[in-house]
Amino acid sequence: MKTEREKMTNAEPFFTNDPQLMEDKKNARILCTRFNNSPEDETLRQSMLKELLGGCGESIAVKPPFHCDYGYNIFVGDDFFMNFDCVFLDAVCPPRKNRQKTYAKNRMKRMTNII
Repeated sequence: MKTEREKMTNAEPFFTNDPQLMEDKKNARILCTRFNNSPEDETLRQSMLKELLGGCGESIAVKPPFHCDYGYNIFVGDDFFMNFDCVFLDAVCPPRKNRQKTYAKNRMKRMTNII
C-alpha cells in the first residue's frame, strides 16, 4: 500500500492530514523561517536551500521571504533566481525549473491534488 507521500508525489488523491505529511510541512516551515531570517550571506542561504529543496543546481538565488509546503518536491536548475515574496505550493506535480529561470516578487506557484 502506498504512503500518502507516495500518492502525493504521483499526483494521486492523498490525505493532507497524514501524520508524516504534517511533520514534513512543519519541518519545511521551520526551514523557511530560518532561511527568511538569515543574514545577507548567499553561501549560507544556498546551503539552507540545498537542505530544504528536493534538488538545486549551481548559482541559485532566492530572496526572502520564501514559503513552500514541503520543499522536497521543488527542483531548480542552474542560474535560478527567485525574487521576494514567492510561494510554491508544492504538494504534487513537483515544480521543476530549468536553467536561467527568474520569478518576480509576489509570485505563487500552485500544484495540488488533495482529498
